[in-house]
Amino acid sequence: MKQTDFRDVPDELWDRIEPLLAPFKRKRSGGSKPLAQRTVLAGILYKCRTGCQWAMLPACYGSKSSVHEHFQR
Repeated sequence: MKQTDFRDVPDELWDRIEPLLAPFKRKRSGGSKPLAQRTVLAGILYKCRTGCQWAMLPACYGSKSSVHEHFQR
């Protein structure tokens, strides 16, 4: 396993989780490009690990509201 950044989800974990995730479907048309599911997962795991508020989620994980929406689903 090669983990180059603290934000990365290890390949072994991603290989087990990816098949369980439903494909992303927009509720409305338009908007920005969807976040990569692996980035969203990394953001959710960061939130769970650190206990930070959603508002304090680092921007490298994408929009805090988008990550939170995925977390709620």
